[in-house]
Amino acid sequence: MQLQLPIFPVSMTHINNNIGFQNIDGTVYYFHGLMPVFSHDEGDMDAFRFITSQLVIGGNVKQIEISRAFGIPYVNVKRSVRTLRKEGPGGFFKKRKGKTAHVLTPTKIKTAQRLLDKGYNASEVSSKTDVKAFTIRKAIQAGRLQRNGDQDIRVEKSEAEAPKTKSQRNIFDSQANMGIGCTRENERILAALGELTEAVPLFTSNIDVKSAGVLLALPALLENGLLQHSDKIFSLPKGYYGMQSIFIMLGFAVLLRIQSIDGIQYCDAGEMGKLIGLDRIPEVKTLRKKLNYLTGENKPEQWSKHLAKMWLEDYPDLAGTLYVDGHERVYHGKQTKLPKRYIAREKLCLRGVTDYWVNDALGQPFFVVSKTVNPGLLSVLREQIVPRLLKDVPNQPDDNELKTNRYSFRFGLVFDREGYSPAFFKEMWEQRISCYTYRKYAQKDWPETEFIEIEVVFPNGEKSVMQLAERGVYHGTEKIWYREIRKLTESGHQTALVTTDYYNDTALIAGKMFSRWSQENFFKYMMKHFGIDKLIEYKVEKIDETILIVNPRYRELDSQIRSHNGKLSRKKAEYADLILETNAEEKEIKDYVQRKSELRETIEGIKVEIENLKTKRKKVGKHVAFSELPESEKFNELKKSGKQFFDTIKMIAYRSETALANILRDFIPKKDEARAIVRQIFMTDADIEHDEEIGVLRVKIHNMTNPRNNRYVGELCKVLNDSQSIFPGTKLRLNYNLVSDEVHAVPEF
Repeated sequence: MQLQLPIFPVSMTHINNNIGFQNIDGTVYYFHGLMPVFSHDEGDMDAFRFITSQLVIGGNVKQIEISRAFGIPYVNVKRSVRTLRKEGPGGFFKKRKGKTAHVLTPTKIKTAQRLLDKGYNASEVSSKTDVKAFTIRKAIQAGRLQRNGDQDIRVEKSEAEAPKTKSQRNIFDSQANMGIGCTRENERILAALGELTEAVPLFTSNIDVKSAGVLLALPALLENGLLQHSDKIFSLPKGYYGMQSIFIMLGFAVLLRIQSIDGIQYCDAGEMGKLIGLDRIPEVKTLRKKLNYLTGENKPEQWSKHLAKMWLEDYPDLAGTLYVDGHERVYHGKQTKLPKRYIAREKLCLRGVTDYWVNDALGQPFFVVSKTVNPGLLSVLREQIVPRLLKDVPNQPDDNELKTNRYSFRFGLVFDREGYSPAFFKEMWEQRISCYTYRKYAQKDWPETEFIEIEVVFPNGEKSVMQLAERGVYHGTEKIWYREIRKLTESGHQTALVTTDYYNDTALIAGKMFSRWSQENFFKYMMKHFGIDKLIEYKVEKIDETILIVNPRYRELDSQIRSHNGKLSRKKAEYADLILETNAEEKEIKDYVQRKSELRETIEGIKVEIENLKTKRKKVGKHVAFSELPESEKFNELKKSGKQFFDTIKMIAYRSETALANILRDFIPKKDEARAIVRQIFMTDADIEHDEEIGVLRVKIHNMTNPRNNRYVGELCKVLNDSQSIFPGTKLRLNYNLVSDEVHAVPEF
């Protein structure tokens, strides 16, 4: 596929309101207003990538604006920006390594023969000697090289004889001597003997591979960090299944809606193995052993931190406003008695864990903080989330900028009314962090004459007209000013939000605050499609003995006080409802006075009891250290490392699916259908063609449900082909198209 070059029109073209470019006599000039700031020759692609990346990092333009202005794929812009951040300007102008001569020198013949004697096949010898596999095979045919036992130990059948159709593959897999799908027997024997580091991906041409459409997600998975830092953080002992294969398989499994490790046992192992270049995927027992190595020594947390920082840097515009919300993960198991918490969606108090997710305005996740003992949103923000964001959020203003502009801030935090606290607002503003939330205890309604119609643009580009009004509010106790903005709904209800963002206008603040639905939609979607509430492993671990929890005695007394307050309210209501009729007889008057007296005594008795309970509660500390609890009250927490590892895979998968959906939205009129089409692509069968001579792995997607969707998928394939993605562990470039592209277009009626 030819590289998609940027378009340089002769007339001035605006990238945004401040930056533009113009092609003058073969030289491209970039202007800030009327002032030229950069230039490069029209054909100098290295200078083009460097200059546009510098404009992005400098905050002058957005990555999507560069993509639209020059007509190049968004993923290419992201890649250039990442190069500048990691390698600096030299990353664009360093001398590229030329292709080495793929010839069999005497030294390489010795090396190749030694590898063949050990049982390596032609493809693996090629990858280790940098000689084409075709050349290795020709040397074998000419007698210059000898196969071990005159056969390729890695491939039991030649490609011409290998099964191609789904039925043939199914029969071939069922006849394997070492178990269903274990057709690369010699490699498995070497792995069992400790002689094989890992099985490399080897692809053959296959027809109708089940759910092979998920291969379209591979460029997005790699771009979102599926294999980033994995070789530095994780390690596996020698074995048949290597780390890359495990990571790619898990990424595909999540996108195919396999929500837990146990769900993998119900997949067609041989068919799914074809997606990663192996004979089959591992059994659940083997996979759990691999995950034990991968999730030890706090490695998932390190990986998650690296990825979160990378995502924040890749989306600096979205990283300026972050959304934080808690999600209650219910636990129905019997391994431990976790503390109970109120589950709003169930309307019950159930045992579970609270996960605090940090997302952007589009709902894309950055990281998650899990709490077995929930100290509350403000405590988690103060102690864990904010310190991490202060280190990782890019493009924060420096101290001089903050001194010069007293209204500028580092970044903004959006959360629900649980976090409403003027004291917290003040604490955050002292660090120059703005807060956005709904107001608790809103005063009486404002006059409707104060409200005016304002067009609000949401971060996803949608627009809405709202009735908004604003006032400044001074909190006397905390001595802080904040802005209160109210939205008037059609029913007459006034929704009040407050913020310490003193810089942006009312419409922008309303757009940020009312975009909280994106995070709620994220939770709903992740629960349904990705199973974020599913248990990954059934192990428990000791909880930190120093952690503070609610004193059980305090909770018991507090429960009794609330129960007595309920009784008191009912008795007071009963006392107030007791009315004497005007023409009552003497007996009725007597009963009335007696009943009133009894109720008054009962009410007074309950009041005394409540006061006694409150006195006892004051003497009991609200919180105690976990170590001070009696043994009967202690509990373990669920092991976090496996869950965190799998949650990170799911975040990568969600971000990858979002990236593909965003590409589709540029071509479809109904934007809401994008995710449904992407899901359908993943589940669609495809043909896989392996062309080793030109180094291409072709994925031919079967037709969608209608010609319209076929056109959308065709456009998506073009964008993915421009990324020039290589399948990890091979030198094969991925190429995507529809099977029907090779026949003829079907007319749409």
